[in-house]
Amino acid sequence: MPRTRPEIEEALRVFASNLPALAEVTDPLAEAAIERLVSAILADAEPEDRGFVRERLTCLLGSAGVIPSDNEDEPCVGSG
Repeated sequence: MPRTRPEIEEALRVFASNLPALAEVTDPLAEAAIERLVSAILADAEPEDRGFVRERLTCLLGSAGVIPSDNEDEPCVGSG
C-alpha cells in the first residue's frame, strides 16, 4: 500500500541519516542494500509523489558520492 507524503518524507530522512555510513563501505553488499532501500522507498510512493521522490533520492545519492553528481558533498536542502 502506498505511503502518504509525510511517511515518504520520513523514510527519506531515515535513508539520508543512514546513507553516509552505507556509502563509506565499498562492498557489493552495501551497494545492494542501498539499491534495495531506494527501490523500496520509490515503490512505496504514490504515483504523484514519485517525481519528488526520484529528485530527493538522486540528490541524496549524489551528495553522498554514491552516484556521479554536481552536488557531491553538498547538502540536499528542503523536502519538496
